[in-house]
Amino acid sequence: MPFLSRCDRPGQSTDTAPSFPTWFRGVVLAALVVYWGVLAVATHVPSVSAEPSPSATHDKLDHCVAFAGLAFLLVWSWWVCAGRLRPWAVMGVAATYGALDEWLQGLVPTRVPDVWDWVADVVGAGSGTVMAMVTILWVLRRTAGRPAAQPPAPETPS
Repeated sequence: MPFLSRCDRPGQSTDTAPSFPTWFRGVVLAALVVYWGVLAVATHVPSVSAEPSPSATHDKLDHCVAFAGLAFLLVWSWWVCAGRLRPWAVMGVAATYGALDEWLQGLVPTRVPDVWDWVADVVGAGSGTVMAMVTILWVLRRTAGRPAAQPPAPETPS
């Protein structure tokens, strides 16, 4: 898979990440792409009803949960692929995307941008980032005593 090749460069820094198999990297990246795509589409679908839905009362909670999931997957993707933890970069990406998402909702009929939705997005992203960091620390503790997987030795022509 060519999009995974950046993860497999020799000499790449692996400050904290244990060695992950390529299939696992693919699963994590695919989960991020699918989740982010569904989130982008779902937030830009015009409302079919003029009446508020029952979930409208929980709108801010929906924003928190959605962006917690996005940040969680962003942190894991960055760690699994790049071998580094960048929580502030993830928060910046999530906050920027949340602002862009709210602004673009102004172009969709029946949708209204709201700064408090963006605040809920940022709070959710912070929560997701913390949850991801906690799970990564758990993985690091569980794998601390295990030897790192060695890449296969290059074959010599005979």
